[in-house]
Amino acid sequence: MPRRAVILGLASILLSNVADAASPWRQEMIWRLRVDDRLTHLLAVCPADVAGARAARGTAVGTMATVDCQRDPVACHQRCEARDGEACLNLARAIEAEEPRLSPNFWKPLYTAACELGQASGCTNRAAALRNLEGPDPLDHVAEPAAHCEFRSFQYACAHDDAWGCTMLGQALLNGEGIAVSQGEAHAMFAKACAIDLDFEACEFARKMEAPTQ
Repeated sequence: MPRRAVILGLASILLSNVADAASPWRQEMIWRLRVDDRLTHLLAVCPADVAGARAARGTAVGTMATVDCQRDPVACHQRCEARDGEACLNLARAIEAEEPRLSPNFWKPLYTAACELGQASGCTNRAAALRNLEGPDPLDHVAEPAAHCEFRSFQYACAHDDAWGCTMLGQALLNGEGIAVSQGEAHAMFAKACAIDLDFEACEFARKMEAPTQ
């Protein structure tokens, strides 16, 4: 069987891994996400490989915030399908908040979809899940080492001014994850995270990461 078919088959199985899906909106979303072939495919795709590839020109008008996606995830998914990257991002956040009732394999590809549509935070969040979550990940089965995918995804996100992307990139450079150790470059990425937003959590975390080297 071709490798791509094996990966997509595995992704389909993982999307069936659901617990406590009793509520009507969960049942509807589970069905919608299972039959969304695009998301099934993206579950096993490194976000850096599709980052910005389907970004729509201009800014979506009246996109749905995370709280809106929590209230009406079906409508949010429809907006995501219509290439509203922010809707994909906020739907991922809404579904992630539903853990452990919904498998992370439902929100992971939504973050990649957001990344593909030009939302840099989607790239960061999907790569961070690959890096930080315990247990198997569909990206474990691709040829590229996970750390390389993480690094390239954080690199894209930071280049597009995502503060957490810069902090995660700095951490990768500091620890030699997917790249050779470079404290100087790590410092530059931490500084950029704080330049993007001095009061954001990403800057606070960046400062903590730098503290032992000062």
